[in-house]
Amino acid sequence: MENTLPNMEKVDESYKVPNLEKGIAVLEYLSLRSAGETLQDIKSALDISQTTAYRILNTLVRLEYLNFSEDTKRYKLSRKLLTLGFRSLNEHNLLETVLPHLRDLRDQVKETACFGVLGDEKGIFIEQAQGHHTFRFVLSPGKPFELHCSAPGKAIMAYLPKTVRDRYLSYMTFTRYNSRTITSREAYLEELEKVGKLGYA
Repeated sequence: MENTLPNMEKVDESYKVPNLEKGIAVLEYLSLRSAGETLQDIKSALDISQTTAYRILNTLVRLEYLNFSEDTKRYKLSRKLLTLGFRSLNEHNLLETVLPHLRDLRDQVKETACFGVLGDEKGIFIEQAQGHHTFRFVLSPGKPFELHCSAPGKAIMAYLPKTVRDRYLSYMTFTRYNSRTITSREAYLEELEKVGKLGYA
């Protein structure tokens, strides 16, 4: 049974910690903005004073939950929250299981092999086994990826139950990134059918 604080059913203002609630609101707000936001943007969006916002942001930076760029003056989530998420789900054990298979796949295909999962609307990159080529791409853990124009996205979507797949399809805008980008639901479903038959994307 999960531990709970006593008398949690009582709605009592004395049990609230306003600045903690504001700090969590900051984290949730930034989780939806991969490019980060400035102090002014954050305080305006969350309707908190500049002094309070500044103290919360600097505390989160000091505790390494946020990164701050001196160049852009933007605050962004760090990888620390991703680490906490893995711990809560025992995902670190999953990584221990996945990594040997990633490396085996990398050695077989002679390319970088990636491991990702589904997020709320996009995929989330978790880990990779680097290829041995001189030129290779490097992704940061926690980086989101589009489902309609990435191999991991297509591979995941091809094997989802229809109800789950339809939910993710409803979020897609099919943004064009180059001449080969799939830009319609119909073309995407055809592509997923091919992926399902081939077993890879």
